[in-house]
Order: sequence, then C-alpha cells, then structure tokens
Amino acid sequence: SITEVLFPLGDDAIVHPGHGPDTTIGRERTTNPFVLEFVATPRD
Repeated sequence: SITEVLFPLGDDAIVHPGHGPDTTIGRERTTNPFVLEFVATPRD
C-alpha cells in the first residue's frame, strides 16, 4: 500500500508520476485529495 511502500521513503523523496510534474512524498501526503482520503479511510 501507499503507506507501507512510499511513505517510509520520507517527505523529501521525489516521485515521478505517469502524468503531471514531479512531486515529493511530503507534498502528496499533505495536498493530494486522493491520498488524504486513502489515509483517512480505516483499513481492516
């Protein structure tokens, strides 16, 4: 999952998405509405 694989890389880790400009884990963690919803949704 995102929280297990990508978040441990740290907020300064650069992400090269398949669309749009490069970003960082920290930026996505705090501004991406899909990531915010994913993190807020309880998992079993």
